[in-house]
Amino acid sequence: MTPATRLVRVEMEILEAGSDARGGYAVAEATLWGDDTCIYRVSGPGGPGVRVVPGEGPATPGGADARGRGGRLPARRRPGA
Repeated sequence: MTPATRLVRVEMEILEAGSDARGGYAVAEATLWGDDTCIYRVSGPGGPGVRVVPGEGPATPGGADARGRGGRLPARRRPGA
């Protein structure tokens, strides 16, 4: 990505969603595009995932809010991995 990049797009496909002893989760594969160039693709065991947990809100390092502004979100492991 550069300042000249006109369109940034993320394509994501949910591969699995379910619930286990730790709560609800979803696992996906995703591709990041800058204009018409594939910049990054993530899939397989290290692919993106999300887990639903009880609580007041996300606890993120560096003072990031729920959208990750102001800090980096911690890496998450795929459920069952």
